[in-house]
Amino acid sequence: MRPSALTRKLLRDLWILRGQALAIAAVVASGVAMWVIAFSTIDSLDTTQRAFYRDHAFAEIFAGATRAPERIAARGRSIKGVAALQTRVTGSATLDVAGFADPVNARLVSLPESGEALLNRLYLREGRRPRTGATDEIVISVPFADAHGLAPGERLTATINGRRRTLTIVGTGLSPEFVYQIQPGAMFPDYRRFGIGWMRRPALAAAYDLEGAFNDLTLTLTPGTAAAEVMPALDRLLKPFGGTGAYTREEQGSHKYLSQEMEQLRSTAVVVPLLFLGVAAFLLSVVTNARSISSAIRSRCSRPSVIRTTRSDCTTWSWSRRW
Repeated sequence: MRPSALTRKLLRDLWILRGQALAIAAVVASGVAMWVIAFSTIDSLDTTQRAFYRDHAFAEIFAGATRAPERIAARGRSIKGVAALQTRVTGSATLDVAGFADPVNARLVSLPESGEALLNRLYLREGRRPRTGATDEIVISVPFADAHGLAPGERLTATINGRRRTLTIVGTGLSPEFVYQIQPGAMFPDYRRFGIGWMRRPALAAAYDLEGAFNDLTLTLTPGTAAAEVMPALDRLLKPFGGTGAYTREEQGSHKYLSQEMEQLRSTAVVVPLLFLGVAAFLLSVVTNARSISSAIRSRCSRPSVIRTTRSDCTTWSWSRRW
């Protein structure tokens, strides 16, 4: 079956405009490829984030206090909707790193006296966790270790609650709440001047005078329970002990920054391919209009009675065909 006259004309026009058609097709292909690559990457990052949060038991609600006795933790666990609750000791410290002149601020987080944490579990990249009963062993965050070239076996001098101590690095790791490691009040991460450290709870409790007490609390909820149902009761529980107010995962520093970064990536993944497709549409419009104008001029110049009155147009059309 022979193609119709319209099909033959289409193929002939495409052959005449093959250069422009290939350019437009390349722009469209680039836009589609960027869209596929960008959203595939974002989907992979989102899947990895959710898997890391799940596998390492990222908490859903966080709360702080000045000094709360450990005995009230049982009352917290009895709040309706609480699936798991863990108390911790946290605090700030100043680290002296060999070969680095500036002081380094650090946030120290306690690990259980033995074993692994119930929530916000530590992911070890190198080394091991501090031994049970060890008071001078610490695991430091991976970005901080990489920024200073630190490895297990090296030592740091730390000022904790006004007392100087020498700590031995036994491992490097990450936890779900410090994936995006940024100092409170800072706009950008500075891994050379801020780090995270994990030590056994008895060591930190003694350093901060919090034996038998805690100043940080995290918990997860039972399925179907909203955070707003639990947070008021938690705030009432901690208020007599200097409670600073409970907040959800969405307001937690690391998760909040990561969520904002993901939203920016999604916006970029939409805008950039649209720019490519917009350019392709503009080029197609220009080629189509130019083809229509050329056809109109050719139609006029093909009539002898018109050539004399439109000599300049026909000359332009003739030169455009040569070009």
